[in-house]
Amino acid sequence: MRADNSKYLQPAKPFGQYPPEVRKQMARNGAIKANKTLARKRMIKDIIQTLMDQAPTEKEMSILKTMFPKISTEDCINKAMLIASLKQQALKGNVKAVELMLALLGELPAKEITGNVITQKVFVSQEQKNETLKHIDSIISDDGSDK
Repeated sequence: MRADNSKYLQPAKPFGQYPPEVRKQMARNGAIKANKTLARKRMIKDIIQTLMDQAPTEKEMSILKTMFPKISTEDCINKAMLIASLKQQALKGNVKAVELMLALLGELPAKEITGNVITQKVFVSQEQKNETLKHIDSIISDDGSDK
């Protein structure tokens, strides 16, 4: 059974209703916490970057060399190993892996949210675009022919 903590909870006042010295202390405390959080995130990012730049084990290196025969030894880093495993997952049909690969290449279609509808920008050739527009025009004109 949960304890009733409602007597300890006070409704929050708007920030402007606190006295100036209290607001100053609250802002200082918030800034200190935010700086600690940012420093922690930077440290984690640096650790991950260091791990990605390290050389893989000999076994991983041989796998990488069989998957990408032209890769040089100095390019064999954990980041390349991660991309190789991402490729394996994408080939197995993992949709998230495919999306991540496309995002890394900069070819993931942009998504725009308009109200409750999601539209996707699709990259097509000019020829495909013209065929699609011709098909749409034939449907709209209701003659039923795809010239």
